[in-house]
Amino acid sequence: MECTCENGHCITDSEGIAQCTCPPEFGKYTITLCAACKCGKGANCTFDPGFFTGDGKKCVCPFDFKESDGICEDACTNAPCKNGGICQPMGKTFNFTCKKSY
Repeated sequence: MECTCENGHCITDSEGIAQCTCPPEFGKYTITLCAACKCGKGANCTFDPGFFTGDGKKCVCPFDFKESDGICEDACTNAPCKNGGICQPMGKTFNFTCKKSY
């Protein structure tokens, strides 16, 4: 069976069924198309069937990153520490380490 897969590559399983597999930072949009996720470096995605690219997209973020408006961000990105504190990502959240005087 011939397999066409745009932006990915085809593999054939033990039953001879061809499947399109997508590289990192791409998600399976249709059975023959891998679409760019545009979720950020190292992020993958899924697309809901029947939607156009960009609609129905769900980012699958790496550990220590969270999705915010369709982009995977480090948990500390929008939570800057004040007064010289240090932000440490902890999964999808963060922890502050303050200086002794605070």
